[in-house]
Amino acid sequence: MKTMGFYLLLMTVTYNCSIAQTNDYYPLAVGNYWVYKSEPNKNSDYEPRSYKTFIESTDTVNGNECYTINSNIKKGSVRWTGFDKSGNVTIYAIGTKKFIFKEWNPPFILIPNNVSQGLTWENKDAGHSDAYPDSVFYAAFSCRIESTNETVTVPAGTFDNCLKILQTFRQPGGDYPSVDISYYAKGVGRVMSVNKDIRTELIEYFVGGNK
Repeated sequence: MKTMGFYLLLMTVTYNCSIAQTNDYYPLAVGNYWVYKSEPNKNSDYEPRSYKTFIESTDTVNGNECYTINSNIKKGSVRWTGFDKSGNVTIYAIGTKKFIFKEWNPPFILIPNNVSQGLTWENKDAGHSDAYPDSVFYAAFSCRIESTNETVTVPAGTFDNCLKILQTFRQPGGDYPSVDISYYAKGVGRVMSVNKDIRTELIEYFVGGNK
């Protein structure tokens, strides 16, 4: 269950750099918001819910000027995300309004700038074991662009030419990898995501706030 909560946090709350918009699949401006509904898949005990993510303001993290995107799925949850020099949508840290509890080093690439079918990349996460606090283990997020022309229909509408990203999460000692598939529409953002437990769909959104 902790892993599921971590994924929800990754997907929902963001701080993004206030530099020129370089990635059409993740529109960033103060005032933008997205409302989602999440429902359990068959044989899942996940409880259905709706939640809103919204870009509230700007901030600076480790020298990066960022947008603050909050979510009401976890009260006070925040993620710091920005465009790196290559234009990739990149996660630098996650936490709350009061403090950062996880920094990505190197930063976590969410969406590459120059997308193409078959493109792959990997994000690694360093962690510690409670049993061996002085040890370090590495979990891997293997990502692949499955398609750049998906058509997705959700309550918010039908979106053509969506980006389909498959992400496989593996951690040391884990029996089975966790697989998430996310769909992003140009000029809109994430419109749907699916894993073995949950299906999340966009039901309402606004993009066009003040950059």
